[in-house]
Amino acid sequence: MAKTRQSSIGHETEIFSLSELKSADARPAEHQIEPEFTPNALLILEKRYLRKDADGKSIETPKGMLERVARNIASIEKSFNEKADVRKWEKAFYEMMAHLEFMPN
Repeated sequence: MAKTRQSSIGHETEIFSLSELKSADARPAEHQIEPEFTPNALLILEKRYLRKDADGKSIETPKGMLERVARNIASIEKSFNEKADVRKWEKAFYEMMAHLEFMPN
């Protein structure tokens, strides 16, 4: 069950455990849009951002990276609203990133 705490600006905020967040929206959203990156962007993604195995070989596609990032950003919505539609937010963040409208760093 979520706990509450007073934020630094006086608002009461619900705090969820990681297991609560993961169980609420364990199924990832399905993304239809394929991101289009320039060859240089793909090189940078490969070197800096894609997940790698123990040998340093990429084990994630650029689309998979965007899905991972969108899922992590969207999961924060549960901190503000326990009934938040995390899959809806994941889709929105994914689409913004796939269209190169929003690229967190």
